[in-house]
Amino acid sequence: MTIHTGIGCSYSCTYCYIYDMEFPHRARPYPLNGKELLYALTLNPYVVLGPGGTMLAMGSVTEPFLPETRERALEYIETLGSIGNPLQVSSKSVLSDGDIARIKEHAPHISFLETVVCIRDCRRIEHWRRTQWIG
Repeated sequence: MTIHTGIGCSYSCTYCYIYDMEFPHRARPYPLNGKELLYALTLNPYVVLGPGGTMLAMGSVTEPFLPETRERALEYIETLGSIGNPLQVSSKSVLSDGDIARIKEHAPHISFLETVVCIRDCRRIEHWRRTQWIG
């Protein structure tokens, strides 16, 4: 089950499919708070909650740790980590030590997929990396 921490993405990577789906190039947090999201999941007949239940995956239609969506992503990890479902996050962002500690506290068995697309000349593919050094 995909969990959306936001709508849109300001990274504007040239290969990303979300813009073909008419998602905006600006992100805003998803409107549900953590408890509301959990309630919505309990109402979904295709979701099994608890250890061994449905995998919950973040990072499909936005970068979960954009400045606009970071708190929402961390809130969702805290809420969803408590129910024991397999939890996965796909990200390109650099996380602070504090964010990592918060994630580990609430979801110690999280599957974290970190993407590094290129080492040199990233601006051609990922315009948002202009101010970041990779390598």
